[in-house]
Amino acid sequence: MEAIERILAYSRSGSADDPAIARALAVSKRWGGRIKLLDVFTDLPPGQESLLASLEIDDAREEAERERRGELERIAAHLRELGTRVEAELCWGRPVIEIVREAARGRHQLVVLEDDRGTGMHGSTRAILRECPVPVWVVKHVPHVPPVRVLAAVAPDGTPPSPLDRRILRIAAAATETMENAEMHVVHAWQPLHEAIEWLPDGMRLRTQKSRALQESRERHARWLADLIAHELPRHPGERTHLVEGVPGEAVLDTAEELGADLIVIGTARSPEHPGMFVGSTAESVIERTPVSLLAIKPEGFVSPVV
Repeated sequence: MEAIERILAYSRSGSADDPAIARALAVSKRWGGRIKLLDVFTDLPPGQESLLASLEIDDAREEAERERRGELERIAAHLRELGTRVEAELCWGRPVIEIVREAARGRHQLVVLEDDRGTGMHGSTRAILRECPVPVWVVKHVPHVPPVRVLAAVAPDGTPPSPLDRRILRIAAAATETMENAEMHVVHAWQPLHEAIEWLPDGMRLRTQKSRALQESRERHARWLADLIAHELPRHPGERTHLVEGVPGEAVLDTAEELGADLIVIGTARSPEHPGMFVGSTAESVIERTPVSLLAIKPEGFVSPVV
């Protein structure tokens, strides 16, 4: 299990009931962690442009800062009353850059933010998922039907299991513990190389050999998945492990829909040597189409191009 003790919550809200703040609070309560509330001004907030009619630009910015800092401090005070250690910060700049920099500079273990897009993610959220070196929990405010289901998507490709897949399971298990009446599922979607195994050098299609090759491939993926589960989740119920055939991104989303999953946990890079981009299409496909919350994991050692 991976304890999450340093949490960065990005919020534009004036209320502690904001979904991102509420999720950060639940995580901090489970692990006794510390929350840092962050907001970023790119310009005067909506509704405060009228300040320019009566104030110089610097004075208008100062007044907007004062009001927002007051809101953040009221939220922080409320969370402190609930027994959580909280600090708040407001800065000017581009949210993507400031969030990623603070996540790395503050050695946070989790970034939490809300995305209100019904399906997929806004462009700024996708940029944060691409560039942030620490796990990012994107909260979508959608109704949940108990029990809450967490779906961890892994891609084992050999033995021993990869460090990223093991990390995905550890963090998914930790996330599951922060939610009431939650259960964790694991999915591995494998896609047979049909063209590679369907035709032999002599150009003849041999159904028997094709069937055997498919079965061997399926069994190999099943062994890899079983080995991964045994390493990280030895008590994980077998009925909550899903080996599915198909295009990985589509198969993960289909499995999430079938289960009624509330959170998908997925790796957004396979290697720390590829900063600033997704490796493969699975993560991009899920991020572009998910209707539910997402927890994105990078491999250890990932270096953001923003930092």
